[in-house]
Amino acid sequence: MTVDFKDVDALLEQLKQVEGAAQKAIDKALVATQELIADNAAAAIEPHNQTHVTADQIIRDGNVVWTQETMAEIAVGFKISGENGELPGLPSIFLMYGTDSGIDADEELYNSVYGKDIRAAARKLQQASFEEVLNEVMG
Repeated sequence: MTVDFKDVDALLEQLKQVEGAAQKAIDKALVATQELIADNAAAAIEPHNQTHVTADQIIRDGNVVWTQETMAEIAVGFKISGENGELPGLPSIFLMYGTDSGIDADEELYNSVYGKDIRAAARKLQQASFEEVLNEVMG
């Protein structure tokens, strides 16, 4: 997931005036985006939630990873594999995309992670996160 909304560059420039503010805004925006997608995915997986195994793989860790000075990322959606090589989140892929063996694609589940509406909601949330941090640091 990326931080991408109208005027992101202008707000980022303002935040860079205060040391650490830009990183704080990006972290806040990415974590808020992860939470938004996780909440939507949790609602969308509910019709398939017999064992809770796949639903328990929805990513909610808040772990923002800075890969470069100006590049950060956060995982969204379902964690596919576990620590021991098991694949508890793999059914989410089959549910989202369907299978040749008769499982129809669940568009609602797919859209809860990748859809146009969730991306639009994420952009609004990200802008609000940036503005909130900007108000905090600039007064």
